[in-house]
Amino acid sequence: KGEFEDLRDTLRSGRQIGGKRFGPVVATSTRLELCATSVCDVPELLCELLPREALSSLKQEEGCLVLDADKVPQPLRIRHFQPGDWMRPLGMGGRRKKLSDILKELGYTVGSKAGVRVLEIEGSHVGAILCSRIDGTLKVDGTTARVLRLKFKE
Repeated sequence: KGEFEDLRDTLRSGRQIGGKRFGPVVATSTRLELCATSVCDVPELLCELLPREALSSLKQEEGCLVLDADKVPQPLRIRHFQPGDWMRPLGMGGRRKKLSDILKELGYTVGSKAGVRVLEIEGSHVGAILCSRIDGTLKVDGTTARVLRLKFKE
């Protein structure tokens, strides 16, 4: 095997490399393309982009997330939870916490964690557990002009 094939196989595996996770990957004999999973791949997720003043309250109702739209990386990358994922939950003073610990606290079993969808910021850094918790870096604050509201369709 050559270096290109080794790189392709490593990227396809979804393993973490240098603290980051890459993939999925499409490879030809001369080119690699990283393909982000888009929000369009999650048809049951309702996404609304609203001006900040359209919200009467920032209180997140059950099963709904409210994020600062300008802080969310584009394109939206929605994927399943993976071991090694982490976030900085609101109320933790910016400290990191492993998603597996958060999910355990929320009552998820080892088997049910695999079905959890997350909004990826970069690599293993997760911006939100859909539609349950958000990372403090995406919170709505006084400078927020546009709000992204995410909710699973009922």
